[in-house]
Amino acid sequence: MSASKKSAKLGYIPVYLILLFFLIVTTFPFIWILISSLKGNAELMRSPFSLPETWQFANYVEAFSVGNLGRLFWNSLFVSTVSTAVCILFATMAAYAVRKGGKWSKIIYFTIIIGIFLPTNSLLVPYYLIAAQFNLINTPWALITTYMAMGLPLTLLIIYGFVRGVPQEIFESAEIDGCNMFQTYYRILLPLVRPGIATAAIFQFLFAWNEFIFALLLTTDQSVRTLQVGISLFKSVYQNDFTTMFAAIFSSLIPIIIIYIFLQKHIIDGLTSGSVKG
Repeated sequence: MSASKKSAKLGYIPVYLILLFFLIVTTFPFIWILISSLKGNAELMRSPFSLPETWQFANYVEAFSVGNLGRLFWNSLFVSTVSTAVCILFATMAAYAVRKGGKWSKIIYFTIIIGIFLPTNSLLVPYYLIAAQFNLINTPWALITTYMAMGLPLTLLIIYGFVRGVPQEIFESAEIDGCNMFQTYYRILLPLVRPGIATAAIFQFLFAWNEFIFALLLTTDQSVRTLQVGISLFKSVYQNDFTTMFAAIFSSLIPIIIIYIFLQKHIIDGLTSGSVKG
């Protein structure tokens, strides 16, 4: 091996060390929560960083039975899925309209994406008053409409980057073949921007799944609360039962981990494709 190749490989050592550092910092809390959730409380206090002497899987059973995590899981899944689907539907239609429209459509587009820069806390009172006016407090639809409205600017920004990259000749060919606007949207546009839709859908779902402030504000009934709010109340009720609390916390992370493992290729491809097209 030549000296230049050796020096080039040695030059990557600082990069690998930095990546290793961030890997440890990122994964250590998850691993520690998992290990702690499989211990007893006495063992956790005695040796918080050791492996469990006896694996306490009953902590997860107790978390689901006593903490009612099953209901909280369903509430979060329903709210996140519906808000993501509706947000994607509106964003794709809006992106298509902007692509086909003129100057005023661009103005409306930029007005919508300005919402990305609005601080979340400034929207607490308006969203609460609107939900109360339409009698949506303590219903899943209060969260669905809120998450859809909050996620629409970023979703539209991502999807429009892909729609803008579709050649105009494709739309013209569809019109020549007799496709109306709806057929062009459904049969031509949606398949072409599928990576962008997947990327935007993943970000919107993760946002809705992890959101806490609006879920706490708009729901006070335990039957409609989402997982994040339920776990926060779970901690206040079972503050001395740390291992069961950790079991509940780690259970809430499992869907996010699964989504990332199976869809990370779509996330990376969507972001890189968007950077090239946009």
